[in-house]
Amino acid sequence: MVMKKPRLLLQLEKDLALLLLKKLYERQIDFKKAQEIAKYILKAIPENITEVELLKIIPKLDDNFPELAPIVIKYLREPDRLQTEKEIQKIRKMLKK
Repeated sequence: MVMKKPRLLLQLEKDLALLLLKKLYERQIDFKKAQEIAKYILKAIPENITEVELLKIIPKLDDNFPELAPIVIKYLREPDRLQTEKEIQKIRKMLKK
């Protein structure tokens, strides 16, 4: 049976790939470093990972490779942003009454 990847994992994979490509393009890292980071990511994030497990791993991704910090920060801020958005929607509904 083929398991469907969590949406969070798909987005994280995309963001990590784009970050590595950008850093390569801007010559912030070389090909060897990008390869090391990619191998680390593949080892740290197994294919059959659950979203709960993924949320535990994300904060640790930049422990070995500080180049991944922008991604870690983005994903750590996301729950706060979503909560703020929900609170704003509640206030708007209350004001309309």
